[in-house]
Amino acid sequence: MKMNIHTLKQGTPGWLKLRLSHFTASEASAMMGVSKYMTREELLYLKKTGVTQEITQHKQAIFDKGHTAEELARDSYAQNNALEELFPVVATREVEGLPLLASFDGLTMFEDAAWEHKLYNESLAEQIRSGNLEPHYYWQLEQQCLVADLSEIHFQCSDGNDQSEQMIYKVHPQRRSALLDGWEQFAADLESFDVEDYETRQERTDDAWKEASAAFKAAKEQKAIYAEKEKEAKQRLIELANGKRTKGCDVNVYPMVRNNVDSKKIIADFNVNPDEYTTQSITWAVR
Repeated sequence: MKMNIHTLKQGTPGWLKLRLSHFTASEASAMMGVSKYMTREELLYLKKTGVTQEITQHKQAIFDKGHTAEELARDSYAQNNALEELFPVVATREVEGLPLLASFDGLTMFEDAAWEHKLYNESLAEQIRSGNLEPHYYWQLEQQCLVADLSEIHFQCSDGNDQSEQMIYKVHPQRRSALLDGWEQFAADLESFDVEDYETRQERTDDAWKEASAAFKAAKEQKAIYAEKEKEAKQRLIELANGKRTKGCDVNVYPMVRNNVDSKKIIADFNVNPDEYTTQSITWAVR
């Protein structure tokens, strides 16, 4: 589906209302669980209730500073990089049934180039210089490219004057796929999100909780490290097997055939009501 341009200015009531009914690029990192400013559950609560976090005077001052730097940088960036004039744009696009939104700091009239600006800080500047962005930043860029159907986006952090770093971020197909999977799961979780449970949940920061939390996080981190090592070793063994059943040193490599049922296709073809076949169970999750 084609991108739709909305004649809305960022920060206005109309823009805020549109954001509530869409999955936005600036929320993508929170949805993926890697935002510096919002947890995934906080985003679920926001989308379910429309209740936003209070903006403090300090945070508003930072926002204002960022907007000022953005305004100062927009025209000069376009001129210095041989781009057509850039305009701030709010756009939506439905992708695989997902209502996606992106607010662009700059988009050309022919929609063939986009620009995202962040207020200068040395940590981000170093990431741009190295070309290695944190997930907090690149999920937003991935979604902006998806909404605008672009393969790359110009990314700059500056103070609007002398301090500035820039790069061109290119789309990663695997990240794009993960982003869409993430939003699909988020949409499902949003349907079943329990607002009362979220609002009444107890908070604990005592020593016993801190100790157990630290142990869980450390174990989870180690698990991720060894899972990646296991994945690499498995791939190496598969390559060494060279398409043949192979065994040796108490390790077996063999093909596994799975028959997968496409439940979505069954529902569509036979007009089945999935609720009639749905049962509920409760397990305790730790994240």
